[in-house]
Amino acid sequence: MNAITYLQKQLANINAIFQGIAEDLTDEEWVTRPAPGQNMIGYTVWHIPPTQDAHVQTWIRGIPEVVHGDRWTHWQQFKRLGNGVGISLDEADKIARNVQRAEVMEYADAVHREISAWLKELGES
Repeated sequence: MNAITYLQKQLANINAIFQGIAEDLTDEEWVTRPAPGQNMIGYTVWHIPPTQDAHVQTWIRGIPEVVHGDRWTHWQQFKRLGNGVGISLDEADKIARNVQRAEVMEYADAVHREISAWLKELGES
């Protein structure tokens, strides 16, 4: 198996696991902390697709992230926070309370589709 096929399979597995976990969360669980002082579950789930988006689109490909597209303009208030690394607990809570699980899952799928389409264009070399 070449590296591109390996990456495609790994990313498909990550997305499937992500979707499986996220779709089972209740609204109450979304804004629950697993332990005192920890991020809300909704923030942690939200954090995964922007991290993939930033790493692949910006760092590797040098193009704007999927989240900067027209579909996600209503998340403008969070764009200054990037993928959420190093933000305060209050900022993370604001994200968890203001993003909808279904939209986060849709965003994760959009990021996955974009990365997958790019990988299909690459040659093995």
